[in-house]
Amino acid sequence: MDYFILYIIGGIILLSFIFWVSEKYSKAKNKRRQKRLDEIAYDTLGDFDFNKEKEEIKSIGSRYVSEEYRCPRCGGMMVMRSGIYGKFWGCNHYPECRYTRNIKS
Repeated sequence: MDYFILYIIGGIILLSFIFWVSEKYSKAKNKRRQKRLDEIAYDTLGDFDFNKEKEEIKSIGSRYVSEEYRCPRCGGMMVMRSGIYGKFWGCNHYPECRYTRNIKS
């Protein structure tokens, strides 16, 4: 009977040790993986000019927003949209305001 209890206690200790080692290994593996991903990101984006790209995105967006036309219903800005019949101007307050206008060619 005493050997059986020692056998159970030994098994519990062994399992606890195995779980502890696997957890440590998993954390170390994740740390190595994260470090490698950081290195890849730095190599890829190291000389990337975020401010230049931000300004370019703003200029692209301004081509699709009409400053000269305002929505006659709600006063919102008209935004270029695409639909099944082609491109058109639509109010930026959609879906509250559903005003649309054809694009003059």
